[in-house]
This record gives sequence, C-alpha cells and structure tokens, in this order.
Amino acid sequence: MDHLKNRFGNRVQKVIVNAGFTCPNRDGTVASGGCTYCNNESFNPGYNSAAKSISQQISEGIEFLKKALEQWKNKEVDGVPANIKEAIKQVV
Repeated sequence: MDHLKNRFGNRVQKVIVNAGFTCPNRDGTVASGGCTYCNNESFNPGYNSAAKSISQQISEGIEFLKKALEQWKNKEVDGVPANIKEAIKQVV
C-alpha cells in the first residue's frame, strides 16, 4: 500500500467489479463450499452486477466511494473512531 500511496500521493481504494466469474473454491473446480472465512456476497456492493458493463461498474464504483468518503469526512457515519475520521479528511 505504501508503494501506491507514494506513486499517487494519497490512499488508493479498489473499485470492485463483477465480471460474472465463479470462485474455484465454491464451484467445485478446486474445492466446494468456499473458504472458511469467505462470504462472497459481502464483497459485492450494490452498484455492481454482472449484468452491467465493467466500465459502468467502475464509474458507479468511483461515485459510490467518493460519496462514502465524503460522508465519513463530514461525520455522517456514526461510530467511526476520531483517528480514522481524521485520516479520511486528509485523503478526501
């Protein structure tokens, strides 16, 4: 993460996309049932769907993250520790 922060000058956030692939640990290719700690649905935010194009998912993901970071910056999210809120203010 330090490499990306140094390269881009601030924190880098990933945008999740859904290309419709299955997980080899869930579909039986490698194993079945998935990983012990994995709930694949928890990784899929509402903006992404395999029915949408990858470029649309990326655009919507960027907007989603901008709004989320702005809400955190403006203290619209309860329960976030002060040090995290301060770190977010420096990024946004």
